[in-house]
Amino acid sequence: MPQKTINDFIKELQSISEEKRKLPLVIYCPNGLAVPPSIKMQFKDDDFMSKDAEVEKMVIGWRD
Repeated sequence: MPQKTINDFIKELQSISEEKRKLPLVIYCPNGLAVPPSIKMQFKDDDFMSKDAEVEKMVIGWRD
């Protein structure tokens, strides 16, 4: 399956009617709870504290 970029996801979200965009956005946890999504960066190396750390991907998940 091809990877989806942030731009692809934004376009998908923009296709939702303006009225429905006002609804809450949730992600379902494995235990069934519905929580707000969190957005984080995944770094290429574990050296994320370095100012030169390279971001490999953006992650949308259910944990803070």
